[in-house]
Amino acid sequence: MTPTEMDANASLPVILVHGASHGAWCWYRIVASLRGAGVDARAIDLPGHGMDRTPLPAVTLDSYADRVIEALAMRDRPSLLVAHSMGGIVASTVAERRPDLVAGLVYVSAFLLSSGETIGSFQKGSGLVSDFFSIVIPGRDAGTVAVAPGRRREILYAQSPDADVELARMLLAPQPLAPLQGPVVTSAERFGTIPKFFVRCLQDRVITPEMQDRMLSKTRCDHVFDIDTDHSPFFSRSDELHKAILDAAAATDGARAIVKAPTAA
Repeated sequence: MTPTEMDANASLPVILVHGASHGAWCWYRIVASLRGAGVDARAIDLPGHGMDRTPLPAVTLDSYADRVIEALAMRDRPSLLVAHSMGGIVASTVAERRPDLVAGLVYVSAFLLSSGETIGSFQKGSGLVSDFFSIVIPGRDAGTVAVAPGRRREILYAQSPDADVELARMLLAPQPLAPLQGPVVTSAERFGTIPKFFVRCLQDRVITPEMQDRMLSKTRCDHVFDIDTDHSPFFSRSDELHKAILDAAAATDGARAIVKAPTAA
């Protein structure tokens, strides 16, 4: 066990939030390694994803946030909230609504939007696009989109093991559009007080490095971890992502300890 892992034993619980069309299943390597390091780690299915059977027309950004808040409230102390890709808008919404439950935020090549932005308005305002949008097609159900077969490995999982790519092929699901279309609303007084970390994926073809850097230029993070990988480091670079999460947890705990330390009389 490394010093970082030893520090994690008495550290924060970790809640992991997946991105569009995915589910808790995509975090299986990270959950196992974090639990092996003594961390209370849990990945959740957002409504309508994975094993959750919420009807897709009922899924909204608020229902996503409600599900995460429910998971956070079950922990005995504030948690480190780790979000991938689309999950970034969920994490920001949760942190604004319930900052008392969130010790720190880790955005894993995730949408870290400014208040009032949507994913669409960010793209339009930045003028930045990615290859991912060339493989998004209408889903089977009205109001959903899906990831077309054929280029999934190339764009989402270029450096990921074959077995994990096959797992994703079997489990990727339609993505409701409604949660993606509402603006993220945050404030300096709530969201702004929470330590933030960003895992920048340098070979990402979904949220490109240019898109990641644009978001980072507008919202300050306490630390940025660079991983030379595709959009899915939970598959392709799970060891490096595991360490980044533990380092973020240790830094968050340290920052909270400083804030809570009594001042000298």
